Amino acid sequence: MTAKLESEAELILNVITNNLTAVTPAHVVEADWDRVFRLASLNRVLYVFARNLRVAVSIPKPPLLEQNLDEVVTGGDKWLSQLKDTLEFVNDTFSRASIPYLCVKTARELPYVTFDVDILVKPDDFEGALEALQKAGAQTRPYTPKEQTDAELAGLLRIDLHHGFYWRNSEYISSDLMWEDPREVEIQQVSCPVPSLNAELALMVAHCIHERFHIPLLELLFLKKASHKVDGRVMLEQAQKHGWDKSARGFVSIVNELGAVTFGDQEPLLCIPGAAEARHIPTGARLEGTVSMPFMFPFSFSASIFWERLLNKRSLSLFDAGYYLLFSNARYYYTRKLRVPMYGHWFPLEQLKWDKTE
Repeated sequence: MTAKLESEAELILNVITNNLTAVTPAHVVEADWDRVFRLASLNRVLYVFARNLRVAVSIPKPPLLEQNLDEVVTGGDKWLSQLKDTLEFVNDTFSRASIPYLCVKTARELPYVTFDVDILVKPDDFEGALEALQKAGAQTRPYTPKEQTDAELAGLLRIDLHHGFYWRNSEYISSDLMWEDPREVEIQQVSCPVPSLNAELALMVAHCIHERFHIPLLELLFLKKASHKVDGRVMLEQAQKHGWDKSARGFVSIVNELGAVTFGDQEPLLCIPGAAEARHIPTGARLEGTVSMPFMFPFSFSASIFWERLLNKRSLSLFDAGYYLLFSNARYYYTRKLRVPMYGHWFPLEQLKWDKTE
């Protein structure tokens, strides 16, 4: 059976990539807009979806849809303004303290709303960075499972301060990689130091495997844009070093199949050595029928991640296993509550009003 993207995800993808000629009046009439907005939020593209659709003069929009788009864009603008203020605060604070830093897991192809900003400093600078944040007025508290410290200041997004990357106190990627060939990019009109594309890709894959257990459209589009600029071997070396080699290969197989379904790509999004069949998922799950986005990891693949973690790390969090394998899957697929691990809606979607007859 040939896999295809579900209609709501296809509509979202066409709007966020400005492929507006593919959106017909019939799509507008037939869409379940409450579900579309929720899926756009889970895919972390609600803001750009609403922004692009609002200004698309070629697409007829009922009054309630127009009103809801306005509300989402207005709310998103406020969040993005906070992101800009937070990045400027970080830059000013660490520049005054002469502390080098990197903004990680934040620079993406599209503008999007985030609840926090992840900042990496070198281990020897960690205490100095904490002191600089505290002197600037931030309240700090440690978050021990990830060996990070969260900093909060009124009017700004939360700042997650890292000296490395851990889950359940186990390092899953080398922080030294982040400091190799860093770049300067603009995020919300603020020039920010960020890791190289190879390092950012490796961190994104590791983050999906260790904390997210799903792939949103935002990250798939990041992969699409970076596919011809990155070396998948860098990510694989980190996976082999830190004990998630098989999980990394499974992830690559999944995203390559997703690339074929989502973008029609014949070439894989991500190449790694030793992948005899680029679009074979080792866990036995293949993409068939209608594919939903965000893409929740198949149960068998999620279970294999925990098994590999147990074999290589000699540890297993029963809470994590229960949360990811049972609760998250049941909540997403069976209760239809459309919630994914480690993410909540930034916009109060329940406040939007929809006329089901439109």
